[in-house]
Order: sequence, then C-alpha cells, then structure tokens
Amino acid sequence: MKSIQFEIKEEGFLKILTWNVDNNHDSLWAIHAGSDGNIYFSSCSEGAASSAHLLRYDIKNNKLWDLLDIGELSGDPWNSGRIPQSKIHTSLRETSNGYLYGVSHCTAPNYEQSIFEVNGTFGDPHFGYRGAQMFRVQMDSGDVEYLGLAIPYEGCRSMEIVESLNKAYLVSYPRHCLYEFDFERRTSRLLGRIGTLGGMDIFKDKRDRIYGSYDNGRFFRYLPDDDEFEELSIRVPGIEGRENLYNFFFNVKKFREDFVCATGYYDGHIFRYNPEEGKEGLIEDYGFGWPDGWDGKTWTPPYVQAPVLYKNRWIFYGCNIIWKSTYLVRLDTKTNEKTVICELKCNNISSAWLSEGAISKDQSTLLFADVNMKSVPGVIMINVNKIN
Repeated sequence: MKSIQFEIKEEGFLKILTWNVDNNHDSLWAIHAGSDGNIYFSSCSEGAASSAHLLRYDIKNNKLWDLLDIGELSGDPWNSGRIPQSKIHTSLRETSNGYLYGVSHCTAPNYEQSIFEVNGTFGDPHFGYRGAQMFRVQMDSGDVEYLGLAIPYEGCRSMEIVESLNKAYLVSYPRHCLYEFDFERRTSRLLGRIGTLGGMDIFKDKRDRIYGSYDNGRFFRYLPDDDEFEELSIRVPGIEGRENLYNFFFNVKKFREDFVCATGYYDGHIFRYNPEEGKEGLIEDYGFGWPDGWDGKTWTPPYVQAPVLYKNRWIFYGCNIIWKSTYLVRLDTKTNEKTVICELKCNNISSAWLSEGAISKDQSTLLFADVNMKSVPGVIMINVNKIN
C-alpha cells in the first residue's frame, strides 16, 4: 500500500477526484463505499494495455492509497503480449469479517496492439487472456492477498459471495457463464451458460439464492444448496413487443433485502425488484429512466446507469442517449417523479458513462465511477444536500 498524488477539482456542487498511477488508464469501473468509511475503486484501461489498480480514498484524512496492481499481484504483466489484466469491473464485495474481495476483467488490447480480440485468442497461451484473478484486501490494515484463478480464459463482470458456503459466484465474459469459486480449495467450477450478449449481472437474496437474467430478460434463480437452476416467469420490464431482444438487466444494486434496483439494457426502464414477495418476487416498474421517455428514433432509449438509493426514497442515477453526455437524474420512488439535476461535466469534459454508484457512509456524498475515455479516470463526488 503506497500513498499517491491526486487532485480534486470543484465546479458548483460537483467535485472530481483524479490521479495517475498508469498513463494508459482511461476509465474507472468499480466503486465501493466501505463500512470503514473509505471509498474503494478501480483504475482501469479500455484503449491500451495496462494492469488495473485498486485504490482507496480516505475521506476523513484526504489521502489516496494504491493498494494493488492486479497484473503484478497475479504474475501476469501487462506487456506480456497476452490480453492484459486491464480492469476490475463492478465486482467489489465486502464480507462480514472485514475483507473486500475483487476479481479482474479483460477489455483492453494486447501490448502494442490497438484492437481487443478476446474471442479469436480464446485459450491461446501466447496472445489469449489467462483468466480472471481473485484477490482480497484486509480493510483495517490494507494488506492484500492473492487467491488464485477464478475463471479460466475469461474475465469477470459480476460477483456475489455466499459466506455460509465460503464460495463466490461469478459471471464470465465473453462466454457469459455462471461460475462457482471455492475459497477454501481455491478452485472454480462451471455451472452453466446464461447468455450470448447478456447475463451481465447477478445478485443474491437473504436466503443466498442467486438471481440473473437471460438475453431476453427472463429471470433465473440458482440454488447453491441444491446446485440447481430455476426458471422464473418474470421478465425485465420494457417496451411491449420487444421481449425477444437483448433486454437483460444490468446496473443491479441491492439496497435492502426487499429493494434491488436495476435497469433493462435495451429498453431503458428503471425498476425495483423485491425477491422476498411471493414465490418469484415482485417487480415495480418506474418506466423510462429518462424523464422525457423515448422518441422511438434513436438506436435505443436513453441508458440508465449507476443507481444510488438515498434516504430510502430517492434514486439518483446517470442517464444519457448513447454517445452523448450523461445527466444526473433524481427519481422519487413514491411519486414516480423524475427530475434532471444537471449535466455531469467537469473541466469541460462530459461524462460519457457512469459504471457504478455508491454513497458515503455518512450519506452526504454521492459517488460515481466516471467513464469518459477522454482523460485520466475520475470519481465524481456530489454533495447530495446541495441538490435536495
């Protein structure tokens, strides 16, 4: 763990925290507000080879720490010629014994290459990706432990941990499979394929059952105790008549046992799912995430990104038409009123995408992983009291 330099720029009620641990880093994907009051996030790359780093921002003491380089930790250097360990996606998970777990992902090209080709190099020992690497951080000390290969030849998009079984459940990319990783044996097991394009996110309920969705938006439930899949009749809400298109849920965030928030990838709806209601759970559809709906002409409805629940009533999230800048939107879950707060723009650079959101332990600061691809990575910080 080492201290690194950083900069905080402020524009109105927006602040953006930036740093530079690798010149090839261009994006930020995972963010987690720890129970220790610190903010954990991944510094990553999409456009050029690099190794992802996990950073920790100490809000109280205004210090930024570099905890690990995943390529260095796993013995898989970024300039090996293989697809590098360039990302830690939305897979940071905290456990009750004070550890923060994470898994690596792949989205950047090989060293000195400009095109990312994960399918054509699959399993290739010289050019292909070795696989997702598992690690954990002891939060009180910052000590890092390498746990081994979590998914062979693929990256990890999402993870849930079932502490009672001492196992993790992971979604792979590019094959979109569900894997199980045994922490004691440090071995992984393929459970099944869940999508062609989708199967991006999973979450668990209070009984540690794992939920996901297929490409067409239909929910499934995996039962770890029985090692069985259940096909559910419920689907991701969306536009009538488009049920067979890619509308799996993503940007999933579990706020309470009865409140999982997500959005449909293709149809732009934001919704709440209560897995504790009835046999299959209950969906409350909030409609299009963008307050003005969809004009029916653009490629897809505006994308909803990185939901954060505030005071059990308001959901803050990013929303944008593809390839255009992102706006912060506030949804009142009681009235279903949606309000555009502002364009997320700092230092004349607009946010193109928010990967994940969180809220500080004291509930005063919204935190978003900014993916702008135009400058160094950044954490967008918003004083929620100034916009309410």
